[in-house]
This record gives sequence, C-alpha cells and structure tokens, in this order.
Amino acid sequence: MTLSNRYFNAMDKAAYYAPINKAPSQEGLEKPIFNIQDLGETVPENLGQSNIIQTTQAAIRGGAGTIQLIAFPAQDSIGRTLGGRVGQEVRETLKEIMLANQVNIAGIELPTSLRNLNGFDFQQRAFTEDERKRGLQEVKDAIKFVGDVMNGGDVDVISWEFPRAVNDAGWNKDGKFERESEQEKIALLVDTRSGRTNVVQKEDAQYLAVDPKEGFRRFRPEELDPDKSEDGKRRDLVKFDWDKFEDWADHNRKENLKKKPDEKRELETPEELYFHAQLKAQIDNLTNSELRSIDFARNAADTIRKIDEDVIPNVTDPEEIKRLEKRKESLKIEQELYLESAAANAQQRADLEERRDSFKPISEYGLQLSANSYAEAGIDAMRETAFVKEREKDVNCKTVTVGPEIGWPDYYGSHPDEFKQLIIEARKEMIRLLTDPVARDAAGRPLDDRGRILKEEEIERAAKSTYFDPNMDPEKAAEFAKTHIKGVFDTGHLGMWLSNFKYETDSKTGVRESEEQHVKRFNEWFNKQVDDLASSKEEFVSGLQLVDSKSSAHGHLPPGEGIFPVLDTAKKFKDKGFKGFMVSEGHDEERFGRGRIRTKLWQKAGAPIGSGYFGQAGAPARWNHAAQGYFGKTYSPMYLFGSYSPSNEFKLWSEIPLE
Repeated sequence: MTLSNRYFNAMDKAAYYAPINKAPSQEGLEKPIFNIQDLGETVPENLGQSNIIQTTQAAIRGGAGTIQLIAFPAQDSIGRTLGGRVGQEVRETLKEIMLANQVNIAGIELPTSLRNLNGFDFQQRAFTEDERKRGLQEVKDAIKFVGDVMNGGDVDVISWEFPRAVNDAGWNKDGKFERESEQEKIALLVDTRSGRTNVVQKEDAQYLAVDPKEGFRRFRPEELDPDKSEDGKRRDLVKFDWDKFEDWADHNRKENLKKKPDEKRELETPEELYFHAQLKAQIDNLTNSELRSIDFARNAADTIRKIDEDVIPNVTDPEEIKRLEKRKESLKIEQELYLESAAANAQQRADLEERRDSFKPISEYGLQLSANSYAEAGIDAMRETAFVKEREKDVNCKTVTVGPEIGWPDYYGSHPDEFKQLIIEARKEMIRLLTDPVARDAAGRPLDDRGRILKEEEIERAAKSTYFDPNMDPEKAAEFAKTHIKGVFDTGHLGMWLSNFKYETDSKTGVRESEEQHVKRFNEWFNKQVDDLASSKEEFVSGLQLVDSKSSAHGHLPPGEGIFPVLDTAKKFKDKGFKGFMVSEGHDEERFGRGRIRTKLWQKAGAPIGSGYFGQAGAPARWNHAAQGYFGKTYSPMYLFGSYSPSNEFKLWSEIPLE
C-alpha cells in the first residue's frame, strides 16, 4: 500500500498526497535553542483525584526534566499552607523521586489565594497585620518545603500588591497605556494607624487660595482682604482639578531635589496634596472657631471684672446689685461654655492634624509592607540554604530564593518597573534587618519589648531585633539579599498589558492601525522589557514561566500557540547567561492532548525528536510529522490506524504486515 497515492477525495488535505518523508515541515530553527532537559513544565499539587506524588510522577514519565510545582490544595483540604498538609513521608518520597529520576524540581508557586505579602484585603480595602502574618507564614512554610524536598529552590508569590491607576502612573509618562476603569477615577490613601484606606475622587475639584502660576504659593493676606483691593473684592479662588494637583506634585518633587536632607520636604503626590488641602479648610475653620470662642470667653471675663471693679462699687440699690450678680453668673456660664467650645474645637483640630499626618499614599505604605515581608522571607531563605548545605554536605544543593511573580495589569507589581522596584526595596529592607539592632514593625516604627509602637525619639527603649546579626556588614548583607530575593517572570502576565496598550491613528487619514500592527508594536515594547530584565546586573529573575495567549486575556497556551514572543524571551535570557529554570505553563491545551504543555515548548524550541528511532525512509524530520500518539497532535495523521487498519488475522503469504 502506498500512502502517496490519491485515495482521498477533493476535500482532503493536500499534505496527504505526499510521502511522510517529503511532507512540508513547520518553520524550524537551524539548531535547538535549549536541551529538552532544561525546558520543563508546571505541575499542580492536586489534579482531579491525583495527588502531588502522582502529578509529579506523571510529568516525569512524560519526559519533563525540570518541574515547578504549583501549590493547589484539594477542595477538601483544611490546611492552607504546605507545612500543614504535606507530611514528612510524602516529602521524602518526592525527594527520592527527584533524585532517582535525576530531574530538577526547581521550586513552587503558591496559590493565588495568597495575592501579596502586605496583608491587603481587596474586599475591605484595608491592610491587616493578621493577614500579612498569615501570608508570611505560608511563605516560610514553603521555604521549608523546598528545603526538605528539593534541597533548595524557588518560592513564588503572585504579585497583586494593591490597586493603583495606570493612566497617571509614573512609568506611563509617554502615555503608551490607557485603561478604562473605576480605579482610574480614584486615588487611595492609607491611614497608617489602622491600615484602612481613604478614597480621593479625582473627578472632584477644590477651590483654593493658591497661585499655580507663582510656584503654587498661597495667597497673601492682602489678596484675601476686600478692603485692600481696588474693587472692594478679594481675589478669586483658583479651581484645582486633578491635573493641577498633579502639576503641583511635579513642582514639589523638583523643589525637593534642591533641598538639603534636613530641610522640610513638600508633598510629592497629588492625592496627598488633595487630602491635605481638603483637611486644611476644616482645620482652618476649627482654628477660627477656637479663637473666636476664646475671644468671647475673654470678653465675658472682662465684663465680669468691669462689673466688680467699676459698676458695683458705685451702686447702692440692693435690687440693682442683685441684678448685676445674676448678670455675672450668666457671664460666667457663657465664659465656661466658650472655653469648652474652644477646647472642643482644639480637640477636633488636633484629631484632624493627626489624621492628616497619619495618611500615606497606598503606593508608599503598601510597598513598604511588601518589602518588609519579602525581606523577612529572604532571611528565612538564607538560613534554610545554610541548613540544607550543612545537612546534605553541600552535595546536590540549590540556593533557596523567594520573591514575587510579575502580576496582572490591574495591580501594583505587574509592570516590569514595579516588579523591579519591589525586589529592590525588599533587598534594601533585608539589608536593614540584618544590620539594624532596633526591633521595628513592618512600617519601620520602633517597638518596645511588648511589641508596642514607639516614637522615633523613644528609640532607646526599643527592643533588640531578632534578625540582627552583629557579624554582618552591609556589603555582605547586600550580597545575601541579591542572592535570595528574586522574582519569577511570567510571559503571559506581561502579555496582558496588550489590553491597555493604546492604538495609534494615522494623523493624515484618521485611520486606526490594524490589529496586526497593534500587536506588532506591542511586541516591540514586550521585547524591550525583556531585554532590560535579561541584561540587568541586578539579576531580578529566578525563573521563567513561558506562557502564550491568543489575546490580551489571561491564557495558558504553550509557547508558539499565541501571539507573543515567548520563545524569543527564553532565548534572550539564555544568551545573557541566565541560569534559572524555564517551564511551560501552557496547561490549557492539555484538554486537546496530554503532554502538549511540554511537547509544544520542545517543538517551538527546535528540539530534535531523533532520526534513527523511526527508521530511515520515513524518519520524521520535524515535530509535525509525528502525529497522534505520544506527541498529542490534534490534526489528522498520515497513516492508517485503529478500525481503518486491516485485521491482524489477515496475513500475506510472506507474513509482511500491510502497514
């Protein structure tokens, strides 16, 4: 039987008519980019009725040489953390599987129920210390898990730190991105006393006695006094919309750069300026009311004194004296009421001033808490690495790393600049924890031995930090921080920025660019971000999750099945000497054929199948020549199989099989 003959009708594929050894191959590479051993896959802890041992063994049997576990507890699991639901025997079994099969279990990604390490609750829009500590404990349990099972590895937390705007973000000065969202209409400030947020409405305006044309100075008294103006009117207040507050913040940032470190610095964010201006009007009203009440109380006291000194000595009528005494009693009551009113105004003013000084932008407060938690986790990773090396006598040991996984565009931590900033701040905080003897809370405030917050001037009463190492100098601490705090780069999450990438319109014709042009321009931006990360001497990235998508939606396609330069990303990192793990997270296509999560990655990376295994004349030169079976192809094969094959009971006299 010759498969190249025309046994099919006119609607069948033309490729059927060519012998398999002459069939057209997919666009390939001159040589493989990676070894198959280096290109692995993500493996869920729990999948249907399978457990962590079964899912790991299945991936290894499928050919995966590198694995990143995904913490995905069963629905009936009570324990939230790995420390609570994976016991010693299971850990030892996983370790034996890894060593016996000589595979690299590179690390573990924690579930998305742990969205950040700052304790931000998206429903309540508040930071809670209890939630921060629970999240940090989950990370510490994972650090112990990778030490027990993998002799070291990476712990990965999705970076959804807190909500923030895209349109007026600092990294979006060129206006490449634009988002339509309710979040763009507000800004958030955090009360550092309680962790609760306060909403600033960007669409609201304020009328202020501030001159934006003269360095945002406040009006002089004569400009507010109608009696000193030519027309008998005070100067009109200026309408401040959000754009003016942004201009004001930019002005203050430039002015602060000129100041010495000990000089008072002006507010540098529009939300702080808006909030302070709003509270200033209330504080000024209370101050005015307090002064008037004090003035009225003084007048009452003066009147009483005059009655006692000037009036009563000259009055002889007893009835008049009684009337004057009653008048004095009434004035004393008025005086007391005015003084109480003044005290109440002073109290309210003090409360507002404390409130004003307690609020910070969410970007500052949330980042500080996240950095502190990652710093604490980094120290645990450092200590676990030392423990594993001692236990294993430095054989088959890996460094334990911990850090954020680049998140979704809706939240801080998803833009590459934010991803890098979070890691940088966490490393700085780890250096401080290792070298600062003073115990502080996550916000950096000193604590006494009972954990109570102290003022900075009370620092001599502070307890000693449990992280402080007297033998650690800043240079050595910086080296440890760089080694143990690194993040995971998910290409699919970066691709989600396409949804906010602005379209360009031809200035002459007014025609908007096509979808193909739009994606092409976005991928140029995508590649630039990859270049910056891959070439950075800071070594921000510990591992790559190679994920594709056919749109800006959150997808999990194998590399090459979507529209983003995923394999280019892997190649750029490899060319820069990247030593971290690379795994496919394209599990969406497992529905169409088991193993496509890894085999599509191998195929697109140009990894050869081999030439001798399948024979000579019919040797499949490319991956698309091997249909069905192990490789999980979804299109029609070029050979007969199943019910179409002749029965094995029928044999030629030569006993040569028909196939």
